Amino acid sequence: MLAVVAYPVLSDDDREWIAGVRSRHDPLASRIPAHVTLVFPTEVVEEPLLAHVRSALELFESIPIVLRRAVAFRDAIGSGCYVFLLVDEGHAELLAVHDTLYGGVLTTHRHRDLPFVPHVTVGAHPDLAECERIASQVNEERRIVPAPINRVDVIEVGESMVRTVAEIPLGRGSDRPPNPAVRRTGGSPCSPLGR
Repeated sequence: MLAVVAYPVLSDDDREWIAGVRSRHDPLASRIPAHVTLVFPTEVVEEPLLAHVRSALELFESIPIVLRRAVAFRDAIGSGCYVFLLVDEGHAELLAVHDTLYGGVLTTHRHRDLPFVPHVTVGAHPDLAECERIASQVNEERRIVPAPINRVDVIEVGESMVRTVAEIPLGRGSDRPPNPAVRRTGGSPCSPLGR
């Protein structure tokens, strides 16, 4: 299955803080870095998807996002609950990227009945009350996290791995640096991403 994610560019301090929260509360923290999922894992042919994503991303420049607030969410499809750091500034731009990416070869894969909420997952638990407790604890820190998005990755998600297929810059140029802390080495153990 293929997905499209954006790894925000984080300061060292913000990256360490988010990684610390995720290491305590997100079972996928060691398998994939903090990210915003733009296209959820789906069965689609790789080459047409890559061509579509490259074309779609030419319409967008770097997106300055800001993460400010954590909230608890119940999984709309499966079981379990999550803690999301919501995208505040940059929300509308990520909605536009999401909508554009779900055109072309992905049109039939979009779940129009599920609203897209741009976020970085920082926790997961079967119990909503526990996720609310974690979100409250995160919010007590009153962090404001600027995190520009300059590019996206098309990733392959399997039962036991996540592998970067392609890294694609936003806009027509590739002069913006990637997030230097993101591992793009070809694969790491992972359970399927659904968030």
